[in-house]
Amino acid sequence: MYTTELIILGAANLGALLSLFLLPRGKVLQYHLVFLVVSLPTWVIGLMVVEWGLLAYPVRELAAINRTSFCFEYFLLPIVAVHYNAWYPENKRLGGRALYLLLYCSALTVPEILIERYTDLLSYLHWSWYITFVSEGFIFLYSRAVLLWFFRPSSHRMS
Repeated sequence: MYTTELIILGAANLGALLSLFLLPRGKVLQYHLVFLVVSLPTWVIGLMVVEWGLLAYPVRELAAINRTSFCFEYFLLPIVAVHYNAWYPENKRLGGRALYLLLYCSALTVPEILIERYTDLLSYLHWSWYITFVSEGFIFLYSRAVLLWFFRPSSHRMS
């Protein structure tokens, strides 16, 4: 098995195991919502970025039918968004919540930089790490907003 395939399998297994053992029980519906809400924009944006020639995935899963990274776009980013929302520091001040967002964006961006630099899994063509960082931040904030809107108290719902 190649190093790139081990990285993909290792990342997918790590994401699944962390979700299985670290997510608090009792909010499964919220986790499903966040996973699905994040999957749609990452799918569309991921396809656009590849089709526009901004990024390339020379080694990827399902290469015959998809030019993006299936593992990252459809599995890892939604799982990280689930964890972001599951552990979100609601009672912290704005600075604490901003730091939390920065930590989650960094946790995905730093490994991506290393993967782009040292493997064939990802190639930046007309892209940079800070675009990844900012776009992940928007995805996390978007998922948080949808979650809060969907599970708002019943007194705030429209009749």
